[in-house]
Amino acid sequence: MRFRRIVLLIAAAALPLSAQNPYARITGRITDSANAFVAGASVRVVQIETNIVSTTVSNTEGVYDIRNLHAGTYRVEVEVQ
Repeated sequence: MRFRRIVLLIAAAALPLSAQNPYARITGRITDSANAFVAGASVRVVQIETNIVSTTVSNTEGVYDIRNLHAGTYRVEVEVQ
């Protein structure tokens, strides 16, 4: 059975933390309805203004981390098979 979860629009007020790094990151943890970690979930991040896509997979603790993003508004999509 295929389970698909779309995370709502995330406004990544991606402000750089230092002058040397102008990039941002989006991190999170994916859990199911019982709050169990979801490992191996495909995570897709789309910048709304440019439609640039970045992807990753959640680790064994359900954590994902996408780095080197430009400031903007992003949509995060998560898919579990």
